[in-house]
Amino acid sequence: MEFSVSQIAAMLGGEVTGDGTEKINMLAKIQEAKKGQIAFLSNPKYEQFIYTTQATAVIVKNDFVPKKPIASSLIKVEDPYSSFTVLLEEYHKNITN
Repeated sequence: MEFSVSQIAAMLGGEVTGDGTEKINMLAKIQEAKKGQIAFLSNPKYEQFIYTTQATAVIVKNDFVPKKPIASSLIKVEDPYSSFTVLLEEYHKNITN
């Protein structure tokens, strides 16, 4: 599975902040993510990791406003947890077919 950040945002009905052309090929936890991976931030107690993650993109809530610069592109959605679940299901469909 490889999609651009913009393709994933369109799939989720989200909006991209950053580089929408970057490619994503794997899902990961925000604290462990590397380039080419996407993570999500839903619980504010994990916000610290968005400033250090190496994820290419992070799914965040529509109203998320960073307190410091972020290297990752952001995909802003209504519900980051549900959106990540949609991606997990899509990823699972792709690897089992």
